Order: sequence, then C-alpha cells, then structure tokens
Amino acid sequence: MFSESIVQKGGRRFLNALAYYGWKRRPRKLLSSLINATIKLLMEIPSLREGYIIGSIDELKKVKGLSMRKYILLSKNYNISNDVARLMLMMFRSFGLLTYLKVANRYKIIITELGEVMREFLKEVKLSNVEKFSLIFIPGLLFKTKARIITIAVLAGNKNLADLYSSIKARLFEGKLSDIERAAIEILDEIRLINGGRITDYITETQVALSILSFLGLINLISPSKFNINSQGKVISPSIFLGLNYELTKGDLLSFRVDVESLGITRVNEVYQKLGIYGNYLSSLMDNLKKARQRIEVDLRRYFGLPYRII
Repeated sequence: MFSESIVQKGGRRFLNALAYYGWKRRPRKLLSSLINATIKLLMEIPSLREGYIIGSIDELKKVKGLSMRKYILLSKNYNISNDVARLMLMMFRSFGLLTYLKVANRYKIIITELGEVMREFLKEVKLSNVEKFSLIFIPGLLFKTKARIITIAVLAGNKNLADLYSSIKARLFEGKLSDIERAAIEILDEIRLINGGRITDYITETQVALSILSFLGLINLISPSKFNINSQGKVISPSIFLGLNYELTKGDLLSFRVDVESLGITRVNEVYQKLGIYGNYLSSLMDNLKKARQRIEVDLRRYFGLPYRII
C-alpha cells in the first residue's frame, strides 16, 4: 500500500464539512477559508517538466519536487493544521492532480500533467473559490485515477466499502482495469486495512475521495463507509457525469455494470446550458482536456498503472 494514502483520523471535521455541505449552500467560515487555502496551495506545488521520463534513481534525484516538510511549513502560512494539510494531498492525489515521488525514503510532491492543465486554467477563471474548488475535481472523474474507479463503482450500485472492495477486485483480476491497476490495488489495500470501515481511527485516500464525491453531489455519504447514488446532484449529477464521460471517453465505464438507462445521460450541450456561466467555463475546460489528453493519460499511467511499467 502507498504509505501516504492512510492517516490518523485528525481532520475529520474538514471532510465532514465537505461531504455534507454542497456548493449551493454557503459554506461555513472554516470550510470557506480552507477551500481558499487549498486552491492557493495547489498553485505553489512544483511541476515535473513536460516530457521528463522517470527511470533511474539518479533521474529521480534531479526532480525538483516539494518535500513533505516544506509542504507542511507552507500550509502553515495559510493556518492549515498538519492533519488537514495531509488530507488535502490525499484529495489531490486521488483525483490525479499531484503525486509523490519516493527518493531514498523521502517524498517529493509534484503536480501531474492533469494538475498543470487545471492550474493554468484556474488562472483564467473568474468564479468564486468554492466554484473553482468544485471545478478542480471534475477532470479527475474523467481520466484514469483512483477517484474515477471509485465513482464508477458507486454508480454501479455498490453501497459500502465491502461491496466496493468485491466489485473492484473482480474487475482487477479479470484484467478490466488496464493502465490503472496500481490505483485499484491501493483502493483494495486501504479498504482491507480499515476492515471495510469497521476500524475508524484512520482515514484512507478512498474515504477522502468519497467525501469529495459527496461534495460534488454524485453520491450521498451516509457514513465514512456507507453511501448511495445522489440522482439529483449538486455541482454535477450522475447524468451530467455520464454526459461528460461520453464526450471524453465515448462512454467507457471500466467494465462496471452501470445502469445508464436509469441514471440517464445529459448531453454536453445541455450540461453547459443548465450550469450557466459555470457551464461556459466547464465547456472551455473540456476543450483544454481534449487538447492535452494524450500527455495526461501517459502521465497518469506512470503513477496509477502497474509498477515499473515501460511507457
């Protein structure tokens, strides 16, 4: 298991605030300030230069990433506790926006290609920080990330961590999760380590991703280990997700049996019209994602595909 994908339960208040308050309700002062700080932190994490292929230990040493210690110190500039700062890293990583490179037992935090595309896009967006925050995570649902696996598995009808484990495990061993195997293994390991949610002293990256999905409105988070589909949505709904998914992936659902007919598909033109000015920005973002798709996919495969994969 990836050692940074499970932490002690400090910061639960932050996750609960995200999960149980949607963007259409004005967030409490604490949550609002943390959202603002989250966006600022994302802007300050170094990126891996385009086209850099990570191979030997010597190449890893040359990568200019942010150490965990420097990241924690940086987060203190925004009055963020250590627990919440680590949860923010887990949020970003599960949605493919950043990753960690391990060099001689030390981690270097870097922005992925997907994170770089989002960071450049956010510089041009004139929306509230809460709206920006929600926009940050939508691309991670459409590319091969941990969050994408979890999202589609929940839309397939899985309602707790134990069911999620069985469903993802079956797809993984059937060879249905190509180029995203490592992410699937991490999810399984995290669920196993907390005994399907029975152990409550820790928070896993999988549970962090579920909290963000609840914030977006794709799911109702009943407890840290139980959830169901939110057909109405908040920022986006399952039908909107399926519409965006069809636009970018031609409807690929990683072989999970999602009842598309029941959930419905909102075509992208309807999506953009329904969401108003937010939809205009989402339309522009989708165009950017299409242009950068190949390099995003290659980059994410490096981190979430099988270990030591040759690209």
